[in-house]
Amino acid sequence: MKKVLICIDNNAYSIKVANEGILIAKNMNAEISFLHVIDITVIPEGENITLETIESRKIKARKFLERILSLFSSAALIYVEEGDPGKKIIEKGEKLGVDMIIIGNNPRKGKVPGRIFEDVTGGAKNPIQVI
Repeated sequence: MKKVLICIDNNAYSIKVANEGILIAKNMNAEISFLHVIDITVIPEGENITLETIESRKIKARKFLERILSLFSSAALIYVEEGDPGKKIIEKGEKLGVDMIIIGNNPRKGKVPGRIFEDVTGGAKNPIQVI
C-alpha cells in the first residue's frame, strides 16, 4: 500500500493543505499520516521555551490534527514531534517509507518564507507536493 505524509502546523492555511493532501492520498489509495513539528529552532522574542511549553504545544497540535481528521471524515496516523521542521519531515518520511510528502508553503510570522520548503525539497528523497 502507498503511504502519504501530510505535514501541517496550527494555522488556517493548514486546513487547506490537509484537505488537498487527503484528496491526493485518497486518489492514490494511500495510507495517510499527519506530522506536526513544533519548531524549537525559532523562539519568538520574549517567549521562554520550557518542557511544559513544549508539552502544551504538543497537546494543542494533536487536538488540532484530530479536529482536522474529524472535519474531513478521514482516518490517519498522527505524529507530533519537536525540533527543526525540515529535518524532522525528512526523517519521518524516510522512517515511514512514504511515497509522497505533502507540505504547505505559506509564510508565517517569525519565519523566513519557504525555509521549510527549501529544507525538505533539498534533502528529501521522496516526491514532494507543495500546496
